[in-house]
Amino acid sequence: MTLYVISVCQGEEIPRKGGPGITKSDFLIISKSELALYVNVDLEVMRIDAARMRGSRPFAFTDPLRGKGLEYIIDFIIENGGLTSIQTHQRLGDRKALDCRPLINRAHQPKCRPLFLRLCSKASRM
Repeated sequence: MTLYVISVCQGEEIPRKGGPGITKSDFLIISKSELALYVNVDLEVMRIDAARMRGSRPFAFTDPLRGKGLEYIIDFIIENGGLTSIQTHQRLGDRKALDCRPLINRAHQPKCRPLFLRLCSKASRM
């Protein structure tokens, strides 16, 4: 699975350029949408260009500082990431599998921690 991240700060023409990350990644993340006003970027232009270049492939605008848009990415990872259940790993003797504590402890933004917890709890119920 490939997640490709671009920043709004790179300019609204990035999706229009249609490089392989834009056109072929499994999920395109357009990050820092909250800064569009400050860098003179029209998010609607980016949305239209991303939709045109990606066809049916998904993409999302995110504001990681506030945790906005991350739920779409988490849902995509859970649905398409091939995650296996904790029970499967326990049967195989892998006791460290799906231990999300290191991820949660390293989450830079406290508002993102509930999203990591949600990802871990959904994966554990699979």
